[in-house]
This record gives sequence, structure tokens and C-alpha cells, in this order.
Amino acid sequence: MNSKTFGVAGLVAVLLAGCASQAAPEATQGAMAAPASTAEQQVMERAQARWDAARAGEFEKSFSFTSPSYRAVTDIKLYRNETSGSQSLVSAKVIGVKCDSETNCAAKIRIEYYEPVNIKKPKPAITQNHYDEPWIKEDGAWWLFKR
Repeated sequence: MNSKTFGVAGLVAVLLAGCASQAAPEATQGAMAAPASTAEQQVMERAQARWDAARAGEFEKSFSFTSPSYRAVTDIKLYRNETSGSQSLVSAKVIGVKCDSETNCAAKIRIEYYEPVNIKKPKPAITQNHYDEPWIKEDGAWWLFKR
């Protein structure tokens, strides 16, 4: 085969590939649709957003991630007092989520914070801790479960 034949064959292949990508919309609709996020992904995003707000001192925003049932019986001032130590946070990262059911998940949080300075520790030290934070699905959305 000569170079003209390869050129024509290449052009035909490109055109056919282009036509194949123009399949009927109903045939490609499912393949192009973004997959729905899983419960774990939803909780991970909401838990991280809550921690980001708490670390920034945005108590009202952080409070908005708690369940509606908690907010119905808890005053924002009480919540602010409970979370006021969040300014000593160096970082907070959601490192995983495990769901036990369709309505209950636990977000694994890694926090780093400054230890209080005292006579034995005159310099601020950073400590790391991990814990599980409970999240529940209520009214179709995921919320931090607090008692």
C-alpha cells in the first residue's frame, strides 16, 4: 500500500469513529450520567464541611449540620459553648466513613490540636486523635447526631 492509501484509510477510520460517537441520545444517556453519590460520600462531604466551619469559628454554619431534632431542642449558644474549643484545632480531616444501615453512618475523624500549655508543658504541643462521629439520615439528608 502506498502513503495515499494509508492517508485515506486513516481519514475513513476517523470519520467512522466520529459517527459512532454520535449514537442516539437514549443509547448514551445512562453511560454519560454521573453516578449518584453513595451514603458514605455524602456523609464524608458533610462531615468535612462541618469540621471546616467549626475550625473557622463559624458556629451557626457548623450548627446547621446537626440533626433537625437536635436543633429543635438545643440553643445555638449552648452549641457554641460546647464547640468553642475548636479554635485550638490545627486540622480536622474525615478519613473514612462506614455505614451500618441506610440511616446510620460513622465518620472517622482525625484531629490535630494544640494541647493546653501548663507548667509541665510550657511550649504548645500538637496532639493527634481519632474518633468516630455518628451521622443519621433524617428527612432525606445526613446530619450529625448529637444527644
